[in-house]
Amino acid sequence: MKSTTLFLVRHGQTEWNKIRKVQGQLDIPLSEVGIEQAQTVASYFAQHRFDAIISSDLQRAFQTATIINAHHGHAIKIEPLLREQHYGVAQGLMRDEMPQKFFAVAHKPLGQPEAEYLVPQAESYIQLVDRACKALQQIIDVHEGQTVLVVAHANLMRSLIRHCMNNHQLPISIENCTVARFSHGTSLAFEQFEVGGSLGLDQVEAKTFY
Repeated sequence: MKSTTLFLVRHGQTEWNKIRKVQGQLDIPLSEVGIEQAQTVASYFAQHRFDAIISSDLQRAFQTATIINAHHGHAIKIEPLLREQHYGVAQGLMRDEMPQKFFAVAHKPLGQPEAEYLVPQAESYIQLVDRACKALQQIIDVHEGQTVLVVAHANLMRSLIRHCMNNHQLPISIENCTVARFSHGTSLAFEQFEVGGSLGLDQVEAKTFY
């Protein structure tokens, strides 16, 4: 099997990111700051060669992909499986408005899926991991041996890194327009953060809603 390289990019900032309002799968556009962030990461990638650019169908991701693609001229492929985690009835709430009952109170053993939030109608963490892995496997099946840019969302990227490292409680910080590089030969591997991002820090962000 030929090695495939995947660059995963979190979308630029939205106004809801700035004020810590829960987005999930609600379709919020980039802010002016987010557009500038996307332009910065576009410049970083300007000399890279990609065989394909693939984006979540949420507009904050597609806008980011479009700005990056100005240097490449691909027909951007849309993949709904790359959406952010669905946070059920918490979507649209301010972080400080969420009832305490929404928050997980117990941690599972290291290496096991993180404790679930108790949010009605929300997508579970395990469902997110399964969906994220399915999305990347479909991309790899089509683009084996190629280099692909994928624009997605923080918690989806976080779940993939944890999956690769077999540690679903690992705190991971993924700021807007963070770039994470993965490879796939015989299995999916997280290589490193190219821009932004950090592992293993005591980050409250690692278990928050987006």
